[in-house]
Order: sequence, then structure tokens, then C-alpha cells
Amino acid sequence: MTERRIVTGWRRWAIDLTTGFRFALSGGRSGVVRTLLTTMGVGLAVALLLMAASLPTVFEKRDERAANVSIMNYGMELSAADDTMVVNDVWTDFGSIDIRGFRLQPDGSTPPVPPGLTEVPAPGELAVSPALASLLESPEGKLLQPRFDYSITQIIGDEGLIGPSYYVYYLGTDDLVAGDDAYRIDHIGNQGGEPLPPMLLLLGLTAITILLLSVVLFVGVASRFGSESRDRRLAALRLIGADRAMARRVAAGEALLGAVFGLIAGLVFFLIGRQFVEFISLWEISVFATDVNPMPALIPIIFLMVPFLTVGVTWLSMRKLIVEPLGVFRQAQGRKRQVWWRIAIPVVGLAIMAPVALGEELFTGSDLDMVVVPAGVVLLLVGVAALLPWVVEVSTRRMRGGPVPWQLAIRRVQLGGDGAGRAVAGIAVAAAGAIALQMLFTGAEQEMTMRTGISDDSPVVSVSSYGSEPDVDRTLAELGAIDGFTVDYQYNTVLGYTQDGDEETGEFYSADLVIGDCEVLRQLAEVIDCRDGDVFAAQSHYGGDLPPTGMTLEFGDEAVAWVIPDDILTVRAHDPQITSFYGGILATPSAVDQALVDTASIQIRGRTDASIPGAIEHVRNLLEPTGHWQQVNVTGSILRDNTFDGIRRGILVGVLAVMTLIGLSLIVGMLEQLQERRRLLSILSSFGTRRSTLGWSILWQMTVPVVIGLLLAMVVGSVAGLALMKMAGVEMMLDWSNMALMSGMSALTALLVTLLSLPVLWRLMRSDGLRTE
Repeated sequence: MTERRIVTGWRRWAIDLTTGFRFALSGGRSGVVRTLLTTMGVGLAVALLLMAASLPTVFEKRDERAANVSIMNYGMELSAADDTMVVNDVWTDFGSIDIRGFRLQPDGSTPPVPPGLTEVPAPGELAVSPALASLLESPEGKLLQPRFDYSITQIIGDEGLIGPSYYVYYLGTDDLVAGDDAYRIDHIGNQGGEPLPPMLLLLGLTAITILLLSVVLFVGVASRFGSESRDRRLAALRLIGADRAMARRVAAGEALLGAVFGLIAGLVFFLIGRQFVEFISLWEISVFATDVNPMPALIPIIFLMVPFLTVGVTWLSMRKLIVEPLGVFRQAQGRKRQVWWRIAIPVVGLAIMAPVALGEELFTGSDLDMVVVPAGVVLLLVGVAALLPWVVEVSTRRMRGGPVPWQLAIRRVQLGGDGAGRAVAGIAVAAAGAIALQMLFTGAEQEMTMRTGISDDSPVVSVSSYGSEPDVDRTLAELGAIDGFTVDYQYNTVLGYTQDGDEETGEFYSADLVIGDCEVLRQLAEVIDCRDGDVFAAQSHYGGDLPPTGMTLEFGDEAVAWVIPDDILTVRAHDPQITSFYGGILATPSAVDQALVDTASIQIRGRTDASIPGAIEHVRNLLEPTGHWQQVNVTGSILRDNTFDGIRRGILVGVLAVMTLIGLSLIVGMLEQLQERRRLLSILSSFGTRRSTLGWSILWQMTVPVVIGLLLAMVVGSVAGLALMKMAGVEMMLDWSNMALMSGMSALTALLVTLLSLPVLWRLMRSDGLRTE
């Protein structure tokens, strides 16, 4: 009789993993459904991870494109030559769209040609980007067309664009003179933009860390989809002689195949989604599909991490699982939970962040900071997931009594072991991260935004001329005729400088000389007592020295000079973000010569009625095409840093995407639980249990762990937020309103999951659920 060979080692692993593969592909309907759920869940997560891994490349390519199309002079004094060109910036706005524009006048036969063009446009010819061309041809663009009443001869190619939705144009001209309003260049392109300020870098780094951690947690949740049906298959395997170790290896093989399919699906989702990225423009930010490429160093990390994570979660989930031939049992009373290591995780996270948070130097974006912040945030949030099962168990251990739905729900939570806490861990982690991020965002908002006190119903409009306007009275009359626009006041301004400098520093003095009547000067500074002939020195909000009295200010023309009087009064300028006046010399008309007034540029301030659509566009159409007026500026109730505004909106999109993923995982998990308990639900229904009773029990079963998780998230999220605010150097405070908002969003997600599961609950309460095979 031939002895039976016992296969051990790697061959045993290979055979068992292969059996797991077969279970995943041919394990009946439940096996195929589990594999599909895992594939779709892991695939969505992998697609998001690949998209996140593409962000560094996207930003790098975007910076490269911005550098290649940048037109700047950097203060160089160039003489006219065959390879030089005079440029005038003529940017404009249309609604919320920023349109960049340049007037080009070659000095010779070989001027620098902007990328994306075959030649510099001739005078009167226009080259526009595809996005601007589409806007001009659309019905909405009819109000913009008066500013572009030229012949469009070229469409700018992709190499001359920062993104598909980049609005830019080049206008050929022959009336430019290099000076204050125009400059001469001999090349196009620069070395790239400035790095992000530390505040915005910290905000973006924290947001990416939190969002990616939530996605990684979703991968772990997705790997457990259909785990109940898998456990029954393992019990059948035990019935034919498999031992417990073999059952674990088979389960690992089944999870591994789902992860591999998920990687393939994620790659397919990413490649398909990338093709549509050019059609998506979020607040004027768009990217080319060719620029969306994951960093090569991150690709193997993702493709190794995802299978390792899914197999690891499966292996760990079977620690307390007893798979026997006649069924699957969880250990009724396991060892007492060890809490020390659960507390140690967030404590270590805080300890890592402490040197930066408590040090004298704030977050600067150094290599150490770029490691410390993500590591500390990850450990703090992982601590939420680690602590939650223990906190849920301790909180519900002594809960007794109450209505029947409450008792059913609490008993299910008590008997669920880790399941109750694990089911809502994603929501708790996302809520904790959102609270920390929102606290940092609130602190950053104080630094990057300003409330002006201006009503959004009547925004302030300001415009400056390039020089002395030949017929300002006619311009004011035409502005007054625009429906929805009111001119408030006007004044003249000119930059003066002295020939004598500071004796200590050797620097020459300079100052803006503003000429206007007393009513106008009161709009710009804290002028109280004023008569025609008075002169004031307005100190800026940002400090700085003004020229001493008795000095002579010159204005580029030797025939025009003005001596600062000795009896000048010092006042404080109003906020420059609202008035566009940063301090200088305020003079009434009779205090200066008319020749000086004639050389000064003109400033007009007015208001628009937001209830009348298109009023501000008519103002722009009147002033900007003339070439005498600079870009029209509009100031509403809040002024924001543009980069900060983009990060804020990007964070909102990311939070919504993560909440959607978490909601999907909760729905799948809840439906699985109901499906596994269909026999119990049918028994309860046959005994006369009302639908409302079971419906409320499902709601309480979801609500109790969610509430406990949110309370824990508020504590950990607040600690993380305070640490980040300390790093950023902003005022530390607890933002209770935003905390309530983040918690409310998480609770709403759980409520929606419960409501969506009710139709399945009603269907499973039918009596045919008592049948068995």
C-alpha cells in the first residue's frame, strides 16, 4: 500500500491559496457576489489612491506649464532689438472667470513667440485659448464680445496652456511704448512659481493625509465584504477534513484574488476616469489627461500595500473565529481587551508632533516637518479606530431595559464583539480627521481672508487709469448711464520720489500723492477737520516711513515737482484691501499745481447693484477696451487668498468623496448583516413582531455606535486640531459650530444608510425566509 505524501511548506501554501482562488471564482452565488463586491470596493479605493499618487505629477506639470507661458520682465532694462518685444498686461474678468491677456508689439523680425502660437499676432489680430473661444461663441459670452472686437486668427495650442479650461489671449498692437504701463522682454518663460506659504502647505498636507487614510481604511472594509458567506464555505471545507490553518490560508487566497481583481479594476477605473478629467473644471482649475500620471515610486507601494492589507485584515479577522465542520462560531468570551496599546497609538502620534507643536519654530515645510505631520496625524486617527471597539464595549456593557427596539439593538451591539465598533470606524476616523482639518482651516481662514464690511448686494468697484484720461467727464457720464452702477467718488494719484535719501540706510523716499477734495480724502483716511488747501500724511496699516516735511517730490518730469509742506497733519489710512490706498500724501486740489494734476492717473470708485445682472460687465466693456483703464476690480464682503480658496474647495470635494465611499461601505455592510439574519428576522416576524419594531432596532443599532464614535472623534479630532493650530502659529480655539457640522454630516450618513436598508428589511421579514436546505 502506497504511503500518503504529506505536502508541507510553500507547496501547501500554494495549494491552499489556489483553493481560495477557486472558492472566489466558483464558490456558488455567494462566492461570486463576495468577489464582485470586494473587486468593486477595492477598485474604487485603488482608483482614488492612484489619483492621489498623481497629484505631485499634476502639480509639477502645472507649474512647468505656468513657467513656460509666463511673461515677465523682472525689472531688466532692455533696448529695442530684433529679438525683443513690448508687452502690456490686459487681464480682465467675466463673472467668476479670470481671463489673462497680453498686448504684444514686436520690436523686430524675430521676437519671442508665445508657446502654442506659430507667430506673434499682427496689429488688430487676436489669438485665444480654446476655452475662451468657446466662451465667446456661446450665448453667455455675448456680453463679453465687446471686449474682443478683433479678428481671431489663431487658437492657442496645448503647449501654451496651463490647463484645458485656461482663459488667455494675445492681442497684436502697434501703439505701445515701454515704460510704466508696458515692458520689454527678450524671452518667454521663467524658473517657476513661488512655493506655497507654510500655512497653506500645512493645510494641504493635512488634508491629503486624512483623505488617504480614510481611503486605506475603506480598502480594509471592502476586503471583508461577504465575510459571513465565506465563513460558511470554510465550515464546509472543515467538514471534508481541512484543519484550521488550512482554512485560514484558503480565506487568505480568496481575499488575495479579490484584491488582485480590485487592483485591475482600480487601474481600469483610473485609466477611464483620466480620459474625462479634461472635461472637469473645478473653480477654473483643470488639468490635461496626459499630466495625470502616478508617481513611479508610489505605484509599487500601492500595488503591494493593497493585497497585503486585504490579506492581513482577513487573517486578523479570523483570530476569534472558530471554523468547525458544523458551523462557524465566534468566541463568546474572549480575553479581556488590552487597552494599553490602543491608548499608546494616539499618544505616540502626539509625541511625534510635540517637537514641532511645542518648539519655538513653527511649521516651515522642512523635510522633518513633512514627515512629522503625516505620521502624527495618521497615528492619532488610527488610534480612533483602535479605541472605538473598546469604548463601544465599555459604554454598552451595562445598558439594560428600555423599549423592545432598544433592547434588540443594544443586545445585538453587545453580542457583536468588534463588529459594532468596526462597522462605524470609518465614519469615526473621517469625522475626527474632518474636525481636525476644519479647526486648522478656521485658523488659516483668519490669516488668509478678511471681512471687509461691504455688502455683497452692493459690491465696491474700483478702477485706475494708465495715465491722465483725456475726457474723464465723458467717461463718468457714460458710467452713470449704466443701469445698476453708481459712481461714488474720484481722485487723482501719482507716484513721487525724492532725490535725497535716508542718511542711515541710503534709500530714497517715495510716496503716492493723492489729490482729491475733503469728502474724497475722508473715504481714504481718518480725516476729520479738512479745508481746501490742507495736506495730510496718511500712515499705512503696514507701517513704513513717509518722506519728511520740506523735501521735494519729483514725478518723472523736471518741470513738475512739489515740496511737502511743514504744517502737514498725520492721519491713519483706512484698510487698503477696501480702498486700494496703501498710505501716502493726501492733498486737496488747491495745495498742488494744476500741472501736477494733469500728469496724475485717475481713480474711480463706485458700487454695483447685485440684483441687476451684468451691470459690472457693462462697466468692464466700457472701460477696458479703450486701453486707458486698467482691470476693473470688484470687492465684496470677503477677500480671500486665491490659493487658499482653491485648497478649501479641493478639501470639500475630497471630504464628499470620502463620505460617499464610507456610506457605500456602510450600506453594503448593513445589507450583508440583514441577509445573514434573514432567518432570525423571519422567525421574529412569524411571532408577530411589528415592522416598526425591527425598523427602530436597526436604526438604534446603527445610531449607538455612531454616537459613541462621534464623541470619541470629537475628543481626538480636537486634540489633533489644537496641535496643528499650534504648529501653524494661529490662535488656538475650539470651533464648536464646525465640530457640530462635521458630526452632523457623519450622523446623516449613518441615518441615510439605515433608511436605504429598510426596504431590504421588509423583504426579509417574509415567512419564506424560514425555509432551509
